[in-house]
Amino acid sequence: MISKDLGLLSIRVVLAFIFLANGIPKVLNPLSSMNFFSTQGIFGFLAPIVGAISIVSAILLLTGVCFRLGNYMMIIIASVALITVHISEGFGAGLERNLLIIATSVLLVSTGPGRLFVISFERRRRRKQ
Repeated sequence: MISKDLGLLSIRVVLAFIFLANGIPKVLNPLSSMNFFSTQGIFGFLAPIVGAISIVSAILLLTGVCFRLGNYMMIIIASVALITVHISEGFGAGLERNLLIIATSVLLVSTGPGRLFVISFERRRRRKQ
């Protein structure tokens, strides 16, 4: 059973890293991100918001706090990026990465975080019922 938990932890760590690596620059350099969003036909003011949501979802995923919410946020961000930016580029790194993010987030939502996490409010809430 520990190998399943280590596998789930490794997926959570990699997804969190991807979202931190994409979210932090949007927050630290909002003008550049806003310009990029504008060139893609997306409202520029959304760039720092998407960056902040990416950071929050990565932290939720990594710690296990509100785990499902973090995954749902990742699914939404990856789906919007896939539809608005990457699908027009054809099958390539951006499209593949977002498909993998969506698939692994769905997997994590369906299996749960595993036993290796900081705290899970969802699990605590289920115990009270």
